[in-house]
Amino acid sequence: MSNIIGSDSLEFVDFNNEVVMIIDEDGDFKKNNPIFRVITEDGIILDLAGKILFALNVENEFSTDIGSIKSGDIFYLRNNLDIQLLGVTRGE
Repeated sequence: MSNIIGSDSLEFVDFNNEVVMIIDEDGDFKKNNPIFRVITEDGIILDLAGKILFALNVENEFSTDIGSIKSGDIFYLRNNLDIQLLGVTRGE
């Protein structure tokens, strides 16, 4: 995941109970990263900088793991994801 996002410092943000967004924790500080506004299913407004990778929360006995997103989830996100491009970061 770190290679896809382009960072060793990842942050996991829940979109809903099943889907998690994985982002670069330092995305705000990198130059020319896109800034997206995402409104979660709970109505929470998030401004996220950098690439966003969607994955599944996989609950197990002791923790939550990350799993591959399925085609039905992609179709659901395509129809229901409220996301806007706000601009780009200036960097440090």
